[in-house]
Amino acid sequence: MIHLRNPDEATVRRAVIDILSTVRNRSALAGKLGVHRTTLYKWESGASRLTIPMLSRLCKALDIQLRIDFGPEIEDDDVLTTLRRIERRCA
Repeated sequence: MIHLRNPDEATVRRAVIDILSTVRNRSALAGKLGVHRTTLYKWESGASRLTIPMLSRLCKALDIQLRIDFGPEIEDDDVLTTLRRIERRCA
């Protein structure tokens, strides 16, 4: 299980590094996600930023549970607005 609390760019990148370190066949994973294999390396190195929805797809493709806690300061926002706000923080 991957558990992120108030995710920022560094937190997401660490999660990606942890996830991708377990992957043996990156070409197959890239195919499942509809991205090029080099994209996985770019996410891992920080050369390209991974969005929260794509992180969710990555976890789903690898059968990893993903839990994101947004923190009390935004608990009253609707979920879609919150996800967009997090994506902007990570961009």
